[in-house]
Amino acid sequence: MILLTGSTGFLGQNLLPHLKEKGYAVRCLIRQNSSTECLKNFCEDKVIGDILDESSLKYSMRGIDTVIHLAGIRMEIGNVNFESIFYLGTRHIVDVAKAAGVKRFIFLSTFGARPKAKSRFHHYKWLAEEYLKHSGLKYTVLRPTIIYGPHDHFVTKWMRKLKNLPIVPILGRGKNLIQPIGVEDVIQCILKSLTDPTKEGITYELAGPDRLSFREIVRQIGIFIGHKRKLFHWPLSLVKFFAHLSEFLLPHPPFTRDELWRWMEDRTSDHHKIEKEFQIKLTPFKEGLKQYFGPKL
Repeated sequence: MILLTGSTGFLGQNLLPHLKEKGYAVRCLIRQNSSTECLKNFCEDKVIGDILDESSLKYSMRGIDTVIHLAGIRMEIGNVNFESIFYLGTRHIVDVAKAAGVKRFIFLSTFGARPKAKSRFHHYKWLAEEYLKHSGLKYTVLRPTIIYGPHDHFVTKWMRKLKNLPIVPILGRGKNLIQPIGVEDVIQCILKSLTDPTKEGITYELAGPDRLSFREIVRQIGIFIGHKRKLFHWPLSLVKFFAHLSEFLLPHPPFTRDELWRWMEDRTSDHHKIEKEFQIKLTPFKEGLKQYFGPKL
């Protein structure tokens, strides 16, 4: 049986039908008060728990041979921060999984995870990776760039902005390069990691086939939905000031400095390696827009 964390999130919702189709029995670890409608018919078992609560993890780990760890957050709010969720939470899961005799651990990290990263997001993802790598468990680490598809927080957000705003603001000049990857491609990498022993002990950077500037990505989304807009470039100095001020004054800031640091980095990698290693054909961005969002328009 597979234990899946992050099952109610974007990637988890898209992964579950594939796991069921492949015949896997899945137990979903879900937080109290989480909406579980999206899990209907796909989870064999649901356990209320928290990755920071070792007792609930021990209960959820009974009879588990594989862990797929997707749980995460996009922004820090109070005690729910990157250190607690990414690092401490992953440590708890790894420790309990090892004690329970789990045979396989697949961890969804992030592109840009590295030591001494300026971004706390990247830093604590890297620390979590390191803990897993030295745990003795058989693992695969996946580092996607930006994943897009149904229920995402990327293309969907920009579609909404392009439809509703006459002029669309973007950060800086929008020249940073990104290789967005479709959710189905990421899922294929997860599925192959479940059964292929050659994927054990390896960290993979998952990037789509198209290397696009952020500005070009927004432009292509606008063309796709029929809402080409003028783009307004927020000066980075102004964005940094606003992010700093909002973090200080607001309990739930719309944008943080950590997000800014992440967004301004390039996210590019050799996609040919992924196609070869996982024996898949990665989806071009324009084709992915049609595949994931076409019927809704």
